[in-house]
Amino acid sequence: MKITQLIPGQVSKVHSLFRAVIKYMNEHGLFQWDKDYPKPVNLSQDVLNGEMYGLMDNDKVIASITLNTNQDKSYSDVAWEIVEGSQLVVHRLAVHPKHLGKGLGKQLMAFAEEQAREQGHDSIRLDTFAGNPFALKLYDDLGYNRVGMIYLDYREGDFVVFEKGVG
Repeated sequence: MKITQLIPGQVSKVHSLFRAVIKYMNEHGLFQWDKDYPKPVNLSQDVLNGEMYGLMDNDKVIASITLNTNQDKSYSDVAWEIVEGSQLVVHRLAVHPKHLGKGLGKQLMAFAEEQAREQGHDSIRLDTFAGNPFALKLYDDLGYNRVGMIYLDYREGDFVVFEKGVG
């Protein structure tokens, strides 16, 4: 499957993906995402800004990732190990529950690393909910370094921040 930049005509498919992911997570006691985050307007804006990429299965978006340089203000309090150069930031990686365990998250992260190199970034930064063992394992397995914890004003709970050099 090929990863492509999602277009405005696919926004409803993105919303369907996130509804399925949030429902699955909540059913399994993982309350990382809910009705307040990510909001449909956030997802729509990701697509409209040309920052969301996805994997398609026929006409359905089955996995997505948002890539940009936007860092939450709490990132300024983190003791980053890679401080030189620029960073690509990963947001809202999602895989449809029917496609879990197929390596799609790894495929999206490999794509993110490739994009970071192509765009001349020196590292990737991201955060993930500290209560999500699956995401934590994914980033650990891919060689991302845990560099701290943050609290986001607009979310509940602690978030682990990761970074990885891509040069």
